[in-house]
Amino acid sequence: MSILRKIKCDRCLEDTAAIIMSMFNRDHICMLCKSEEQELPSYERARDADVEAYKLGNKNFEGIGLSPADSEALMQMRAKRVITN
Repeated sequence: MSILRKIKCDRCLEDTAAIIMSMFNRDHICMLCKSEEQELPSYERARDADVEAYKLGNKNFEGIGLSPADSEALMQMRAKRVITN
């Protein structure tokens, strides 16, 4: 017997069956939010900082954080998501 447990995405608060860690902070996000996150201009910088921290032995890097511009862009992406659904 297989039991699927619904998990809430920390970013969009939707139920999801799978989550992944954000590159920007410690949020556990759904795959749709991850896809949107990857579109942010500062995503590459966040990813590079995560890789560098790992190389230096920090396996619990908190991320570079979301800038106000990043947060606004993500809100706009989520708003489009709601309109199209």
